[in-house]
Amino acid sequence: ARAVSQSAVTAGGTDGAAFLAKRDAAVAFTNALDTTAEILGYSGVTAGGLAKAWLSGITDAATLAAAIATPALDATILALTADPATITSVIPPAAGTYKAGQALSFTVNYSAAVTVTGVPQLPLIIGTTVRNASYSSGSPGTALVFTYTVQVGDTDTDGIVCRSPLVLNGGTINNGTLTFTQLTATGVRVDAIAPTIAITTNKTLLALGATATLTFTLSEASADFALGDIGVTGGALSGFAATSGTVYTATFTPAANSTTAATITVAAASFTNAAGNANVAATSLSLSVNTVAPGVVITTNRSTVAVGQTATLTFTLSAASSNFSAGDISVTGGALSNFTASSGTVYTATFTPAPNSTTAATITVAAASFADAAGNANLAATPLSIGVSTVAPTVVITTNRSTLALGQTATLTFTLSEASADFALGDIG
Repeated sequence: ARAVSQSAVTAGGTDGAAFLAKRDAAVAFTNALDTTAEILGYSGVTAGGLAKAWLSGITDAATLAAAIATPALDATILALTADPATITSVIPPAAGTYKAGQALSFTVNYSAAVTVTGVPQLPLIIGTTVRNASYSSGSPGTALVFTYTVQVGDTDTDGIVCRSPLVLNGGTINNGTLTFTQLTATGVRVDAIAPTIAITTNKTLLALGATATLTFTLSEASADFALGDIGVTGGALSGFAATSGTVYTATFTPAANSTTAATITVAAASFTNAAGNANVAATSLSLSVNTVAPGVVITTNRSTVAVGQTATLTFTLSAASSNFSAGDISVTGGALSNFTASSGTVYTATFTPAPNSTTAATITVAAASFADAAGNANLAATPLSIGVSTVAPTVVITTNRSTLALGQTATLTFTLSEASADFALGDIG
């Protein structure tokens, strides 16, 4: 009763009529208490809050009359002096492992109906982290439902704990206590950790004919990780196989005739773990690729060489090589000398034709004679042909008379072994 009287004073404010109405209501409330249980029924703090809420609606003679009428006043006395409802049990959600985005609903059962305002909370311990399930439904009533949505990163392997007491969080649970026996829901577990995947390789540079063994290491086992989850550019995968619950391997074969780096990756949400959490994207793996076989082009400064002449040959490689040498060059109809590198891809040599020959010379480089920096063996060069004429022409002189008398002449014939464009009278001695 004292709580009601004190609340009348604090709720009266400066309005004289309202103050008098609240005072008279408090007096009527006190006079109407019939039993010791009603008088001792509620704690001062709780009764004070309820009494203040009741008195706030009494502002004048009319509202006073309505509030202290017998049925209304009896109901108020019952509400302010009845024993509070206690929490009889906390029912967790169904046993299972919950993932990110799933809702966990807990039912808090009271011994009598309660009324909720605002959003009180049920504290939870998930793993080592304190979370809060927020009130969602049940008021007025005896079964209040509190809901928490699992967040990414939550994990609990031995059961969620429901921690006492309930937290009002600025709201109220009228006529209800807040404490209960702490509950560990051992069957309610949480796995909201997204699985990860690391991609490694046994080779970082792939040449013509080479392959790499790729290893895919998952942070936890997955029932649906498959070859189709792997993105590949610059080549193809084969031989995909699981070597354990978390380790997979595959063979990567680079694209032919390419120098474009290959990329291997696994996109986010390609596979899931046992709880159904989708993976985060893998860090892409890049492989250097060089599957272009080097070539060599042979050129000459002379297409024909004669007696006493030489030709300068140039060998131009499509890619630098550390093992191209004079021994890689095949020559018929002559010989090479002065083999020299003028750059990483250009070499020169002097060709001297065979003497006393009219057979064309051939210069070539066979396939797989040298390699580029990636180890790719060269393609065969297109052979170079050089005309050779190192046979000296001859001339035979004949006459129609071997003896000449006074007044006679002889006809001389000069027969060359091959045509000449510059044989002249002055050449005859």
